[in-house]
Amino acid sequence: SILSAWLEKKGAVNTAWKKRRFDLFPDRIEYRKAVQDEVPRGVIELAGVTCSIEPPKGKEWQQRLAIHSGDGARTYLLRGSLNATAEWKDAIEKQTQAVAGDGSS
Repeated sequence: SILSAWLEKKGAVNTAWKKRRFDLFPDRIEYRKAVQDEVPRGVIELAGVTCSIEPPKGKEWQQRLAIHSGDGARTYLLRGSLNATAEWKDAIEKQTQAVAGDGSS
């Protein structure tokens, strides 16, 4: 993978923050409960994805990385250190541009 880290993801149904292992690949992000899990808990396709940094809400102290799916169906909320969210945003945007410029999609 291009980038790997433990981040917290806010669930779509159970809205608690859960620690997950995220791996960035050229065309997708995979997340798992444990590094050794062969099958990811989820996959975020990078085609058409946009990202934004959102400030902390309520009693939270960490900023959030919002990943908006290409079809607009879902926004994934991740949080980690200031450096981690900025690093992931930059890396995802770089890969999204590469996917868009590929021409094979």
